[in-house]
Amino acid sequence: MAFPVLNMLSFWITFIGYIVMLAAFFVVGGAPLHGWTGYPPLSALRSAGPGEGAGADLWLSASLFSA
Repeated sequence: MAFPVLNMLSFWITFIGYIVMLAAFFVVGGAPLHGWTGYPPLSALRSAGPGEGAGADLWLSASLFSA
């Protein structure tokens, strides 16, 4: 392994992303319903369905961490 510190950093950042993704289930409104189709036409409208508020924001943040 060439860069062990970088490897461990990527592990912990991914772990934080999974924790944030699980947190989306416990916010008011629940997890987002848009799933893998979380592009702006479905995720930008807060009235599109339950979980499109803070749940969608956490889901998008987690996808930034774990990608």
